[in-house]
Amino acid sequence: MLKKYPEIQELYGPCPRTKFRCALLVTLQLGLCFSLGDAPWWLLIAVAYLLGGVINQSLLLAVHELSHNLAFKKPTHNRLFGIFINLPIGVPVSAAFREYHLLHHPIRASMASMPTYPLASKRSCCGDG
Repeated sequence: MLKKYPEIQELYGPCPRTKFRCALLVTLQLGLCFSLGDAPWWLLIAVAYLLGGVINQSLLLAVHELSHNLAFKKPTHNRLFGIFINLPIGVPVSAAFREYHLLHHPIRASMASMPTYPLASKRSCCGDG
């Protein structure tokens, strides 16, 4: 594919907009949290479901991008920023995700060596699909 479309390589590397978008999402999520402190329960549920869920999913996708060092050029900066964008998610996933996710790249061809691959007992019971 690269031989046919060498311009794809221009898309490699960190995206300068990622860090700003993530910081905006963190600010928005924390701002919603503090501004809805006295809101009625039904509004809290609606905002949490409609906005909070979308923001959290976006931040989890950003954790994936940061595991590939795609926000900053230096890996340390990506790791620290991952901790920052993990704040509104509520569960510390950034550091652990990076370790497990990067395990699957060099050994993708060997499915059985992936950390999340089901055990033989589960595959025989439930199937491989």
